[in-house]
Amino acid sequence: MLIDLRGIRQWVDRIWSWRRLAPLAGWFRVSDPATAAQCQPGQGFPDHPRGAVVIRTQGRRTALLAEALASVAGQSVAVTAFVVVHGDGVALGRVEDVISGLHEGIRILHASDKARLRGYPMNLALEQIYDAREEFDFLFFLDDDDIVYPTFCKTMSDVLRQQDVDLVYAASNRKVPSETATPGYAPLPPICLLIENFMPINSYIIRLGAVRGARLRFDESLEVLEDWNFLHRLLAMQLRFMPVGDTLSEFRITGDGNTPDKQHQALWDKAWDSVHDFLDQIYYQMDRSYILSSFKDFDFASRGPLTTSEIKLLQQTAKFIEERFSIGPTDAGRTVLDQSHVAAFGDTT
Repeated sequence: MLIDLRGIRQWVDRIWSWRRLAPLAGWFRVSDPATAAQCQPGQGFPDHPRGAVVIRTQGRRTALLAEALASVAGQSVAVTAFVVVHGDGVALGRVEDVISGLHEGIRILHASDKARLRGYPMNLALEQIYDAREEFDFLFFLDDDDIVYPTFCKTMSDVLRQQDVDLVYAASNRKVPSETATPGYAPLPPICLLIENFMPINSYIIRLGAVRGARLRFDESLEVLEDWNFLHRLLAMQLRFMPVGDTLSEFRITGDGNTPDKQHQALWDKAWDSVHDFLDQIYYQMDRSYILSSFKDFDFASRGPLTTSEIKLLQQTAKFIEERFSIGPTDAGRTVLDQSHVAAFGDTT
């Protein structure tokens, strides 16, 4: 069946008036440090860039870690791996044993405070990268059960250079151990991140110059969902996102993060509330033109037909924003989702 998108088109028609009305709401919000840090403009991206990847591990899945490192070593673009071991000396020793037989140039960092949460090892590596004498040009992340495909860095860094953007993201596969990989997530307008995280942590790269000055960090108070919150911080800085339709990475189904039924639901509920508390702090301070362009400029034709669940996410995004802002008179002359977009959505049966 063809999904009726007239409601979304009408919503986009109306929200152009927000730029006149919505800034008033910001007067009643407490400023968050994330919105004070602005994206640094690009000054050209090199033809032969150097990347840095942060790989977080607890030293328990050494075989998967070896696969992750091998996928980095197989890139045609120069990449330095920062492997952060969050654990005790025993965990560190296991990781050192794995790396000693693999590749040169891997940097091992020890995040020894086991009482601290998931953002802590990520920030330890980020500080090293921000302070590095080498001028890395782009940054990406892996968990120790993730891999990137051979053209990941070349494809993404080429887009950074050619399109003069700050963040490039791609489709990803998911894989249950011992089974064949299947499609995971496909690109959607970045604004949809306000509702759901469709960008696994290994599916995007960031132009490092965009965040180096702000020294952007992960929220260390979150037990989970710190990766989703990090993307919200990038949105708050108004980074320019660009999707590519290629499938360039793979995440494994080894824990709660990628399953609908959580073993520790209370923990996830607490993190969910914290993520939305942060959104409440920053949302009204975000530039309305930036929010709208992230939807309006998305090239739906660059990806496959939308699924029913993706259409639902677009509708939820529209409702989420509409509920939080004053809506002015309809500007009937503005139509963003025209018939060409509807045709691109295709049949979702």
